[in-house]
Parts: sequence; C-alpha cells; structure tokens
Amino acid sequence: MEEIRSINNPYIKQLKSLKQRKYRKEHKMFLIEGYHLVEEAAKAKLLESVLITKKEDEVQGVKNYLVNSEIVSELASTVTPQNIIGVCLIKEKKEFKSNKILVLDELQDPGNLGTLIRTAIAFGFTDIALGNNTVDIYNDKVIRGTQGMLFRANFKEVEITKFLVDLKAKGYSILTTNLGKDSVTPNKLPKLEKCVLVLGNEARGVKKEILNLADYKVKIPMEEVVESLNVGVAGGIMMYLLSNNN
Repeated sequence: MEEIRSINNPYIKQLKSLKQRKYRKEHKMFLIEGYHLVEEAAKAKLLESVLITKKEDEVQGVKNYLVNSEIVSELASTVTPQNIIGVCLIKEKKEFKSNKILVLDELQDPGNLGTLIRTAIAFGFTDIALGNNTVDIYNDKVIRGTQGMLFRANFKEVEITKFLVDLKAKGYSILTTNLGKDSVTPNKLPKLEKCVLVLGNEARGVKKEILNLADYKVKIPMEEVVESLNVGVAGGIMMYLLSNNN
C-alpha cells in the first residue's frame, strides 16, 4: 500500500483536477466519497483506486493509497467527509436497448438530476439520454443524490430533437409533462410497448420543438392551489406510472 502525505503530490494534484468537468472528460475518471458509494462503484467494476486514512479500510481488488485527513479534505466536496475517496472510471457508453428511455433536456439543478437518476433505476429506466446544457452527471452533488445508482445507468449525450425523431421511427411513443389544454391525464394513456419520457428545464419546461414531437402530453392531476410540481417529483410520478403501464 503506497503512502502519500502531501497535497502537492503529483497524483493528488491530478485527482484534484477531476473536480472540473473538462478534466473528468479528459481523463475519463471522476471522484466519489464515502463508504457506500465506494462499495457501489466496486460492485459495478468501475472503481480504479481508493484513498483511505486507515489501513483497515483497505478495499480488495483495487489500488489503495494511505493518506492523511488533509488530503481527503482537499479532494472531498462535503464539509465533513468520510475518510475514504474513490477514483472511478467513466463507464463506456452502450447502445440503448430498453423499451423505456428517460430523456433530460437542459436540467440545471444537480439535486434534481441525482434524484431523477436514482428514481429512473427504481422504475426500470436504465437508459438515460442527456441533452445539451444539462448539468454534468459526474458533478459531486449529482453523484451523492443518486446514492450509487449512477453506476447502474447507461448514459448518452444527444442532440434531443434528432434523437427523438430516430426513436419515433423505431416505434417509440414520446411522452412529456405539460399543463396545456391538449394534455391528457395518465389514466387516458393507452398501453405503450416502447416509450420515451422527456423532462425539461426547471424554469422553462420542455421546449416547443420537443412538445411538437410528443405523441402524448401528460398532465398530472393535483389540487388547483398547486400550480406545478418540481421536475424531480413530476418525473418520479411519471416513471412510476409508465413502469406499470404495459
């Protein structure tokens, strides 16, 4: 087990650069913190190495570095981090083969994205497409929000309009949430063999060109005093309903 004691160590400097999106893309790696996330990364065979402060926390099957709490604090994003940092490989992209696909367009809030990824896995939406200007899935807040479910999803960055046109040609039905007069309630939906749920930006919602492609615009019934739902909540309700649709 190699021991590192200085925050100026070249390897530590490289790891610190992974806090920035461009270096995560360049090195195809990202950082995680905490025992649970490290365990989930190891299960997914995406854990490259760990930095620990106690020898008894050694993780089998990967490179272990013994470090001090100063180094952990330098690499961590939380105020009071657990004494373990994981270095993970960015998962190789695979072709989408699921009958249920989640598409996220310009989501900005890391908490919402993390919640939606975790919920997507819960309801069988393992293929997740990300449109332009969507927050990075390897953002530390996103990772924490997924509670490790990030490692079970298959992600693809797409140009959404073209992506949806291609999916429609393959027999997928496109759905999105919308409060317009032409929207239907979930109980009016037919049985859908192959479906795509599109969720839009927190403030602006789904773009007009995407609404025009939608086969079904869905309005979730709720009390009139509530104008709208948070995208994470609305997306969770829709994924639950669609998981039971067919």
